[in-house]
Amino acid sequence: MGDIADSLVDGEFDFLTGEYIGPGLGYPRTMQWDNGHTGPGPRAVVANFLRQRSQQLGRQFHVKEVLDAYGKEPAAICKDKASWKAFKQFFDTLVKS
Repeated sequence: MGDIADSLVDGEFDFLTGEYIGPGLGYPRTMQWDNGHTGPGPRAVVANFLRQRSQQLGRQFHVKEVLDAYGKEPAAICKDKASWKAFKQFFDTLVKS
């Protein structure tokens, strides 16, 4: 893929408008959910991550249970790259326990 496509997949650009929205978080994203919920919001991003990991690991992870254990709202998890990385590290620790 080209640089622009890689940036869209990484989440540097809004996948609906093509506008730069900040450093990528490792997944496609949009800012439109703030204005009418046209794209996936933070809870959907977390839910999709947990669904994919459940399939990969052969275990079921429920969004509410994981969020309660982590103690942060989805918007805080998806706020920036460092927050997303911290959540993924927490999840990896949770899986190992």
